Amino acid sequence: MSQSSTSWNGDIGTRYERLAAEYAKLRAQATVLKKGVLEERAKNDKLTEELKSAESVTRKIRTENESLTFRNEQLLKRVQSVQDEVEESKRCTGTKKKEKRKGLESEREKQLETSLAILEEELKNKLIQNEK
Repeated sequence: MSQSSTSWNGDIGTRYERLAAEYAKLRAQATVLKKGVLEERAKNDKLTEELKSAESVTRKIRTENESLTFRNEQLLKRVQSVQDEVEESKRCTGTKKKEKRKGLESEREKQLETSLAILEEELKNKLIQNEK
């Protein structure tokens, strides 16, 4: 039995050494993996924060864009309204000028007719005086 117990002890010793070496190796890998996991978590957290920040900025810009678009539409409508008013005013002014011209022309015609009537009467009076 002494030979078999020696070989048995030798196998156990070899196995123990192998297991110890494997354990040390796995332990070193676990430390590296833990570091890697922590680094990746930190990166993930950082990227998550950046994403939230970017989404916030995007929302803010979209809101501002919508507001500016709305104000732009209002201004366009107001400018169009003012342009229409100006055109209408020009049309009315043009019509009023024509009416004023017509009014002035009719007044001039009346004055001319009156002057002509006076001149005709004066001419008749002179003719009557000359006959006498």
